[in-house]
Amino acid sequence: MHRLFSFVGACVVVAASACTTFDSGTPADDAGAEGDGSALPPPRDGGTGSCGPANCPGCCFADACQLGTTAAACGRGGGLCAVCRQNQICKAEGQTCGVDPESNWMVQPLSAEVAEKKNGASDWDINGSPPDPYARLGCPAGGVVKDGAFMPDTTKPVWANPSCVLKARELLTSGIVIGVRDDDIGTNEIIAPDTPVKPTESELLVGEKIVSIAPNLSNLKIAFTRQP
Repeated sequence: MHRLFSFVGACVVVAASACTTFDSGTPADDAGAEGDGSALPPPRDGGTGSCGPANCPGCCFADACQLGTTAAACGRGGGLCAVCRQNQICKAEGQTCGVDPESNWMVQPLSAEVAEKKNGASDWDINGSPPDPYARLGCPAGGVVKDGAFMPDTTKPVWANPSCVLKARELLTSGIVIGVRDDDIGTNEIIAPDTPVKPTESELLVGEKIVSIAPNLSNLKIAFTRQP
């Protein structure tokens, strides 16, 4: 007891900075009341020195202003930077992520499902056998249409050709023409007429588009593959 009293008395004499105070139960001035958010940093409105619309013409990443012109940090107007997906660039116009219009893409019909009966009524071949489907592809739409090899006696053909390579700007604006026919000894029958098809940017990035052409063709899968 005598030693404790001596220590307390010494604290009165010695400078306050040399003494350790006990917790009185009063919160520190900068702690803020529990749950009221007063200790949180101010919002990033650009008016307090943090990155935002008022002080960043590009985009903000980790509270630092970026140019906003790269695929790793794309944007403008002081908003949050976007990270562009694979096969995208940060477009100069608008500083938004998108497919490079000058990139090259291979287009190829892969597979389809043909109706069991032609127009829902008659057999495809005179002997009652399934059709021999082949794909037709025009790149771009309005260009020369090429025929692929036929798959014998099937309503679920899988093709390895034809194919073509187009720039993204051509695919997205002009599109392609695709059709399917039945290889016969005489005149080849039309399973699906030559039809204009135009992919979206999202379909290019996914790598495929699926279309149906009534009444005889469904689930026609067209693949898009980015080229070097």
